[in-house]
Amino acid sequence: MLTEASQYDEALKCYDKALELDPTMAWNDKAYALCSLNRYEEALRAMVKATKLDPQNAGLWNNKGLVLEALGRIEEATECYNKAEELGFVSE
Repeated sequence: MLTEASQYDEALKCYDKALELDPTMAWNDKAYALCSLNRYEEALRAMVKATKLDPQNAGLWNNKGLVLEALGRIEEATECYNKAEELGFVSE
């Protein structure tokens, strides 16, 4: 996987193509790559799109919380973490 090899720019190109096939997870994965490049505002926009596409996905809410936390938006992050728990997210 390109993200495991730290080839985040190349991974972003692939995620753009994947958006056509599985947009929810592609937005999530794109957000991960963007975070790895310290592009947190863009990552947040990707996570907003992902949670709109699949609002019942607990993992997406948790990941959105992680992005918000990285941006220093702790109150909003906490809201996302709470939503993730309500939907059954269990952290490892």
